Amino acid sequence: MRGFIDLRIVLFSLRPQIFWILIGNVLAFTLSQVAVAETISSYYPNGKLSSKIEFNEVGLPHGLALEFTKNGILISEKRYEDGRLQGISKLYYSSGKIMTEWAYKDDKREGIAIGYYENGNLKDKGYYKNDKLDGVVLKYRKDGTLKSKMNFKRDLPDGIAETFDIDGVLEYEYTYSNSQLILRKTFDRQGKLIRTQEYKPQMVLPYK
Repeated sequence: MRGFIDLRIVLFSLRPQIFWILIGNVLAFTLSQVAVAETISSYYPNGKLSSKIEFNEVGLPHGLALEFTKNGILISEKRYEDGRLQGISKLYYSSGKIMTEWAYKDDKREGIAIGYYENGNLKDKGYYKNDKLDGVVLKYRKDGTLKSKMNFKRDLPDGIAETFDIDGVLEYEYTYSNSQLILRKTFDRQGKLIRTQEYKPQMVLPYK
């Protein structure tokens, strides 16, 4: 990850802590050294903040981890719990506009994943289960119109996939079985079926 190189120099520090003890009938104290949580920052040669990450008492990332461009623009935002990615992580364009969002659970993608064009419109949207695409994935054009709709199971195409023209009319319908294309239907500009093609399992075509 960019900007985190020098974070390996120090992970946590020792701080004094007072422990109270009872000696006979006398309350006394002793001074001890304990590890505490730290926020570590690194900087570019120009003095601008490169990254900032929070660590717990045992030196594992815990809390926010942020990365910035040389101009001070946030480009990465991740959340950790005891060294593992948890919750929503975000990447940003160098302009500062949101690029992607992923949901994490125990270091694996779990839940919604969204991509954006720099103009703010949706680029794609899907869901992960145990770090693999699972369910419907939608892809959009830069103008916001729906480009395609596809089903995934364990990171592989499964079932029906559709592509649409700029006016939202269905162009093609693909059928996948065991991640392989077995059928393609072609439609005209009015959405009327004009051709059906069947494929043997080994004749897999790339998804459009």
